[in-house]
Amino acid sequence: MVLVDECPPDIENLADEFCMNRLDERDAVALRSHCESCPACADEVDWTRKLIAAIRGGLAKYPPV
Repeated sequence: MVLVDECPPDIENLADEFCMNRLDERDAVALRSHCESCPACADEVDWTRKLIAAIRGGLAKYPPV
């Protein structure tokens, strides 16, 4: 993945992978760099981070059965 001026068509999936630390370093750096100049993609990553945190927080309230 090399991002230049255009947004990746699969930003939702990339944001998921990025926020869960599943992108390789090169792709993570490329996405981070792209988000510095693209508010739409930065918002998607931010929203995904918040969603993951909310899910983890909700799961922490309920011990495993």
